[in-house]
Amino acid sequence: MKTGACIGIILCSVATVTAVGTPGNEFNPAAQTEIARAVPVKRIAVPIGNTVLCTIDVEGTGPSEYGQHELHDVKITVLEVVRGNKAWELIQAADASNRSPDSGFDYLLARIRFEYSEQGSQGSMPYTLNQDCFELYSSDNKEYAIPFIKSVRPELIGREFYPGSSYEGWVPFMAAINDKPILFYPQGGVWFQL
Repeated sequence: MKTGACIGIILCSVATVTAVGTPGNEFNPAAQTEIARAVPVKRIAVPIGNTVLCTIDVEGTGPSEYGQHELHDVKITVLEVVRGNKAWELIQAADASNRSPDSGFDYLLARIRFEYSEQGSQGSMPYTLNQDCFELYSSDNKEYAIPFIKSVRPELIGREFYPGSSYEGWVPFMAAINDKPILFYPQGGVWFQL
C-alpha cells in the first residue's frame, strides 16, 4: 500500500513588467520580462515544548489513476534539542560507522513527538514519516542538507503511523556551528525553534 509522503512547496515572488503601447509604439506582448525579486520572509516559529496541530493531505492508492486523498490531523511537539559534542557522542554511540560532522558544522538532534489522527470519521490510510518530511533552514534562509547517518534510538524517521498512533523519537540534522537554525515541516506549513 502506498503511504503518505511529504510534499514541499516553494513560493517565489515574481514581478512581470509589461511593455505599454504609446502613440507610435504599438503594444508588444513579447516584450514581457519576468524579474525575480527577493522578498524578506518573517517566520513565526513554535517554541520548544509547545504543540502545534495541523491538517495534512495523505495520498494513497485509490480507484482512479489519481489515487485517494484523506485529510488527517497531526500534532507535533519538539520536546528537546541536543547539539554539538553531546549530539556527536550520542550519534557515535548509535553506530560507530557514523562519520564526524563536516568542518565548521555540528550535529543537532531534535526529539519530536508526532501524533497522527483521522479527521472526522474518515481515514484509515497510514503515513510514513521520512527524513525529507522535516527540513532545517539556516538563519539566513538556506536549506541544510540531510545528514545520512544512523540515528539515535528511538528513531522517528521511518515510522509508519496509523490513525490514533503517536511516537516520540530523534531526528538528526547538521548545521553550521554558530547558526541558529529553524525546523520546517512543509506538509503542515509549520516552523519550529531549535
